[in-house]
Amino acid sequence: MTTSEATIKAEYYKFLAMFGKAYASVDQHDHRFAIFKDNFTKIEEHNNSVDELGRSPPFTMGINQFSDMTAEEFSAEKFGGVRIPNRLKSKTSHKRL
Repeated sequence: MTTSEATIKAEYYKFLAMFGKAYASVDQHDHRFAIFKDNFTKIEEHNNSVDELGRSPPFTMGINQFSDMTAEEFSAEKFGGVRIPNRLKSKTSHKRL
């Protein structure tokens, strides 16, 4: 099941309000939405997945204040730029503005 663009956009606006996010330009807003959308999709895929025995994941993922950041940005902010192993990186990359 895939979530519609309209539903993801509504979740994005809830995210913006909940965490007091504001961006300097429309381009930055759109860029952050693209990242949020990718992260939202990863969250849904994880939470809806089952293993070979039909078990749900041992933990659930959710939206938080970092949901508009790439893994690389999160690492740089929280861990002083510690390099993320390739196996953990996003399959899609976003250009930096």
